Order: sequence, then C-alpha cells, then structure tokens
Amino acid sequence: DIAICGGVLHHLSDSEASSLLKIIVQSLKPHGCLVTYDGVFVKDQSALVRFLLVKDRGQYVRKTEEYLNLVKNIFGKIETDIVHG
Repeated sequence: DIAICGGVLHHLSDSEASSLLKIIVQSLKPHGCLVTYDGVFVKDQSALVRFLLVKDRGQYVRKTEEYLNLVKNIFGKIETDIVHG
C-alpha cells in the first residue's frame, strides 16, 4: 500500500532514480502511495542549510521542480510539502 524512500533519491542520478521509481510503482497496489523525503534546494534558503546540502554525500540534491520531473511521468497524482526547520 505504501513505499517509503528516506534520503535515497538525492544519491541517485536521474536515470537511476527513474528506474527505482518504475520498480516501486509496479510493486504498489492500485492506489498505493510513495512517500519520499530528501534534501531540496529552494529559493531564499538559508546559507547554512544550502551549505549542509552541498556537503551531503548525495551528489544529486535537486530543486523541487527537478524532483517533480522525476516522478510526474511515472506516478499519476503528486503532492509535495517542503518542511523547513
């Protein structure tokens, strides 16, 4: 019913992430849900948060739109929520 990817996508290239997402969508039951959480670059982000994201071991931290582009053709309904703090 649900798949969770915690801090995974920012370690994968676009092609690797797309392959993983396709496997997940095929594995989910109808109306199943994928929940992901990864670091994201956003407008007006604090210098400290941006520094930490750049220094993370993940080489593929993306902007919100870039994450959405990864999933929009694989999953039907997409909801986002950016948590600061």
